[in-house]
Amino acid sequence: MPWKRKNFENIFIVCVITIFMGQIYMSPFSSWFRFSIAGVVLPIALLFFSDIPIFITCVIIGFFIPFFRAFVEFLNVSDISYIDAFHKYLPTIGYYVMYALLFMALDIRNKKNKFSIFILSMWICDSTSNILELSIRNIWWDFPFKVAIFQAILVGFVRAFVVYLFYNFVLYVKNRYDKDKKDKEYKESLIFVSKLKTEVFFLKKSIDDIEHTMEKSYLLYDELKDAELKNYALEISRNIHEIKKDYFRVVTGIESTLETEMEERNFTMNLFDVLKIIEDSTRKILNSVDKDIYLKFDVKKNIKLINYLPLISLINNLIINSIEAIDKNGLITVEGTTENKNLVITVTDNGPGIEKEDLKLIFQPGFSTKYDLVSGKMSTGIGLSHVKNLVDEYYQGELCCDSIQNVFTSFTIKIPVTNLI
Repeated sequence: MPWKRKNFENIFIVCVITIFMGQIYMSPFSSWFRFSIAGVVLPIALLFFSDIPIFITCVIIGFFIPFFRAFVEFLNVSDISYIDAFHKYLPTIGYYVMYALLFMALDIRNKKNKFSIFILSMWICDSTSNILELSIRNIWWDFPFKVAIFQAILVGFVRAFVVYLFYNFVLYVKNRYDKDKKDKEYKESLIFVSKLKTEVFFLKKSIDDIEHTMEKSYLLYDELKDAELKNYALEISRNIHEIKKDYFRVVTGIESTLETEMEERNFTMNLFDVLKIIEDSTRKILNSVDKDIYLKFDVKKNIKLINYLPLISLINNLIINSIEAIDKNGLITVEGTTENKNLVITVTDNGPGIEKEDLKLIFQPGFSTKYDLVSGKMSTGIGLSHVKNLVDEYYQGELCCDSIQNVFTSFTIKIPVTNLI
C-alpha cells in the first residue's frame, strides 16, 4: 500500500488520542496497574481507519505511553522520580505489542459484522495482552497474580462489549450523517436540474421564435427591390440563422447533460417526495428572509411521476411569489391531489391579494405589481408568464388564479396525469 500524507496524519491522530485517553482509567486492584479507556478507543480507531498499519500504530503508542504517563505522574506526585515512574509503566509496551499481533492474527477488522466472533476475538486480544503485561510486572513486583489474571479476563470481556457497542453507535451516527448529506446534495441538485430543464424549454421556444423571425427576414429579402437593402436584409437573415445554430448547440449540450444526469437517478418519483423536496428548499429560503411565514404541505392523493422536473420549477416559482407577496407574517399552503385524471396543485397564501382588474393581466409578460423599495424599479414580471407557458405549452394543462384582497391568493395548476407519467 503506497503511503500518503493522509496515512501519516491518521496514524498521528490515532496515537495522540489513544495516548491521552490512556489517562482516563480505573485501578481495580492496585495503584500501579490500570485499565484505561485507551483499550476502547484504540480498537475503534483501528476499525475506522482501515488504511493505517496496525502493528506500527500500536508500537508507536506503546513506546510513547510510558514516557507520557511517567511525565504526568512525575508532575503530580512529589515523592517519585521520573525514572521510577517510567519504570513503573514500562511493561505497558508489552501490552500494545501483543495487542497488535493478536489484532492482526485474529483478523478482527474483518469480523466487525459478526457479533459473537468479534466479541470473542476482542476478548482474547485484550485479555491476553493484559495477562502479558501482568506477567512482566510479576517479575518486578509482588502482587496477587491469580486475582489480577481473573480481573484482566473480566475487564477484557467487558471492554470487548463496550468496543462493539460504541463502534456500532459511531458507525450508525456516521451513516446517518452521510445519508443526510447525500439527501441534501440530491435535493439541491434536483432543484438545479429542474430549473435547467425549465430553461431548456424556454430556449427551445426562443429557437422557434428565431425560426419565425428568420422566415420573415427572408420574405423581406425577396420583396425588397433596392439591391443595397436586399443585401442588408440577407445579411440579417444569415446572422439570425447563426444565432439559431448557436442556440441549438447550447440546447443540445444541456439536454445531453440532463439525460446523463437522469440516467444516474431513479427516474420515477411520487408526488409526496416531489413536494417534500420543494418544502425543504422553501424552508431554506424562509430561513434567509426576515419574515415569519408558516409553511404547510398536504398531499391528499399520492401518485407516481416521471416528467416531474419542470413541475418542481413552476411550483417553486409560485411559492416564491407568495413569499414576496407576504409582508411580515403569513401562511402558505401547498396542496396536491388528483381530480378527473388531472394532477391538481394549489398554492395559497394569505397575503395582500391581487386587485380584481389585475387578475386578467398577471400572466402577461412584463406585467408586475412589485417594485424595489430602495431603487423604485419594477420587477421584470416574467415569473408568472413563465409558469403559464410551462403549464399551457409543456404540460398542456391549465393555470388559474383566484384572489380576494387582504384575504387570500390562490393559484391552481391542473395537468393531465398522462403528461406526467
